[in-house]
Amino acid sequence: MRDLAVPSWEFSRRKIPAGLGTAALGLAGVFALFFLAAPLLSAVFDAPAAAGVGLDPSMNLVFGLCMALFFWPGLYLFNRRLAGRSLGLELPGVVLYMGVTLVAGLVCEIGWDSLWVAVFGEPLWLYRTWPLRGGYTTGVAFVQWPLYGFHVCCLHRALAVNPSLAFLNNNLAKGVFIGVDAMAIEFLVNSFSLGLFGSYHFYYFPPDLAHFTSIQVFLPYVASGIGGMYLLGALEKRKSWRAPVGLGFAAAGLAAMAVGL
Repeated sequence: MRDLAVPSWEFSRRKIPAGLGTAALGLAGVFALFFLAAPLLSAVFDAPAAAGVGLDPSMNLVFGLCMALFFWPGLYLFNRRLAGRSLGLELPGVVLYMGVTLVAGLVCEIGWDSLWVAVFGEPLWLYRTWPLRGGYTTGVAFVQWPLYGFHVCCLHRALAVNPSLAFLNNNLAKGVFIGVDAMAIEFLVNSFSLGLFGSYHFYYFPPDLAHFTSIQVFLPYVASGIGGMYLLGALEKRKSWRAPVGLGFAAAGLAAMAVGL
């Protein structure tokens, strides 16, 4: 029989998954940092002056190369730090994540921006660098999305090997984490683009986060992240298929880009 002298909050507390309260506070804190950082970054890079500026097309490939060289080591080291140990990456798994993310990124960008136009009458963002499909996506996707797929692969391993992050090691939590993480990376990418090339890589029309990203994209990113985790989880089950499937997705994504999507 339950001891009625025990405070009821102890019973309700047991129903809350470990780390959930901390995660909620962390999410609120990250959003607060986004709102603080946006005007500061805008001032540092004189972002308003670049609002209508697009990258010179002759610099498209240079931009992609610089993006890879700048972000690839940083993303690996971030996830290595998150894991607290070696990530133990396997090449077939990396190939799978990179290839699938290329196609998923293209589909989601075009899909979400098209939905925004249909519902709100204007896109949520437009690319200023090598715009494709009216600016809904970019020719730099051949670097950008495989690079992000590499990051997600590293993140997946980091959450799996670090026991203190076990509360994040499920598809729902990963989707929320990816939503926040993607917005943070957008701050970094646009800062990189403004700092080195004098233009936004992508320009968000809502002004809430100084056009670097927008709070409005959080839920689409979470939905995309959850869907992507389920898709990758299903494709990972046949280990011998991982590299061929990843290469097949990569080929399909590059072919779609080559014909203008």
